[in-house]
Amino acid sequence: MANDLHDLTTAIARELGSPWAARPLPENEASLHAPDLHFLVVRHDPGNRDRLRISGAAAAGLAPHWPRTGRHHITVSQQKSPERIAGEISRRLLPDYRAALAIATTNLEIARRADTEAARALAVLARQLRGTLTGRKVHLYGPSSHLTGSISLADGDITLSLRLPAPHAASLAQALGNFRATP
Repeated sequence: MANDLHDLTTAIARELGSPWAARPLPENEASLHAPDLHFLVVRHDPGNRDRLRISGAAAAGLAPHWPRTGRHHITVSQQKSPERIAGEISRRLLPDYRAALAIATTNLEIARRADTEAARALAVLARQLRGTLTGRKVHLYGPSSHLTGSISLADGDITLSLRLPAPHAASLAQALGNFRATP
């Protein structure tokens, strides 16, 4: 049965045209994929073994950035010809799937840029405060008469955990006051 599914999926890939290709997957599934991050999973529909369920999947690290809206799967009769199944995929699945893929790709690029900017900001903080940068955290070491603690980055936000002698608190409060929202 797995070979039949792979043979059918290979024929569907031919009908979809270049650059589509097919590959067997574990669990009696097969994929239709293209180098431009298109990735479809083909399996027998568990609710109706006479139908195939074809689902668009997030490839290449896109899953966290994938939109939760849109139609990302269809079912088709496995009795249809590969040409008709390819037509169903092109007409019913690919438009929404391609829109979701474009959104996920854009979201991934935005996240990468934000991550790069945040990493640069931490490096600047480490340099200006003469701290030690370890991963996503700047460590500030020194005697208790000076600023010590850590500054970490998570989800695009900087978190401060600082220790400062009381006489310097007013100076720190004045500097931090510039970042408070005004009512």
